[in-house]
Amino acid sequence: MVDPAAGVSPPREQRAELRIPDAAEMRALIDAARATPYGLPVLLAATTGARRAELLDWRWSDLDLDAATASVRRGKSGTARRTIHLPASTVVALRAHRKDQAARRLLCGPAWQDEDLVVDRGDGAPVNADSFSHAFAAIAESIGLGDVRLHDLRHGFATALLQAGVNVKIVSEALGHARSSFTQDVYQHILPGMGEQVASAIEAALGAASQREA
Repeated sequence: MVDPAAGVSPPREQRAELRIPDAAEMRALIDAARATPYGLPVLLAATTGARRAELLDWRWSDLDLDAATASVRRGKSGTARRTIHLPASTVVALRAHRKDQAARRLLCGPAWQDEDLVVDRGDGAPVNADSFSHAFAAIAESIGLGDVRLHDLRHGFATALLQAGVNVKIVSEALGHARSSFTQDVYQHILPGMGEQVASAIEAALGAASQREA
């Protein structure tokens, strides 16, 4: 007996609406975190788009501050492993953090846990991922952005790039997505103005010529 439902495709699961912080909100979160022990990881989350596990796992050997790059080398897949280019202000913050970390290392002496971690809990040991998320939630709540999650900084990073006109394939590679089509699918419905940007760009490039021909 033929199953009448065999050729029917199940309805696609609706993607939950994203809460995407805008540039002003991202700056406010970075500023609010600066006075806490989580200032650097919040900055890294906002300016690199790295996942929580990725940035907490970064070793200094993964970073080349002269070249302004950070490599994700321990991702779960080949596409997750990638090189991220660091903004100049993030490099400055990382250099200052490294000096502060060296001073703390001297103070800790033999109690220092030498794991080469960029982000540490104060004694060289790893930061607990859940503690980081909880601390971020408190920071966000303190400035009236309690609906912004730590992972939303990654969405804010991606959206800022797309709105600036960065090619979706490059954004996808920066995020470590397996396919650029996935990146497009995630963000296309929250960027309704991009179609107008395309129209404006082609008008600027070819509009005058088309008017002459008319």
